[in-house]
Amino acid sequence: MSRVIVTGAAGGFGAPTVARLRERGARVVGLDRVRGEHVLVCDVADDAGVETAVAEAVDRLGGLDAVVHYAGIGIPNDAGGPLHPDAYRVIDVNLLGAWRVTAAAMPALLAGRADRADRADRTDRADRADRGDRGGKGRLVFVASELAYITAPFVSAYSVAKRGMSAYADALRIEYGSELYVTTVYPGYVRTPIHDAGRAVGLSLEGHVRREEVGTSSGPSCER
Repeated sequence: MSRVIVTGAAGGFGAPTVARLRERGARVVGLDRVRGEHVLVCDVADDAGVETAVAEAVDRLGGLDAVVHYAGIGIPNDAGGPLHPDAYRVIDVNLLGAWRVTAAAMPALLAGRADRADRADRTDRADRADRGDRGGKGRLVFVASELAYITAPFVSAYSVAKRGMSAYADALRIEYGSELYVTTVYPGYVRTPIHDAGRAVGLSLEGHVRREEVGTSSGPSCER
């Protein structure tokens, strides 16, 4: 049984991911600014808050096998304007937030390798293959964006953060590849609340970035 932390667990991506993981038998603790069932309140831009929340999540799970990074915000900004407050907040949450959570979770992820290997040895190989479980290594999943490599106006901070996240994941893959799997995902446009601030000032990425549809755990694909 996998033990997983999901950041942004109350969001448009995070909530269905948590539900799907639980359906597949995983134990999941979420981190989000919004409290919910099995979701700890945590602002990923708060160093001390992240350390406390990750430690509590690991304690509840009895160890850690994977971390999925969804936490993020989207605030339009002028690339030639001041860093504070909006551009800095976007970079702090979307890039440095993932870094903080990863750093706080890394000791538990690495410490769990022996336990994962033991569980893998006691599990039928065919069953493990069916579940996509390779045994031993932990996993980090970074949810970046097509805006990591597509440039659009008034989202420079978001693009910088997601491009930086991609680079950070690459560095982890090089430095920790013998201990962890590191996955980077580049979704297109999905209609989630992260775009509300842009729509409020007349900005939209619809038609500029590939549209993505996200399936729910209980039905067909739908817009999120």
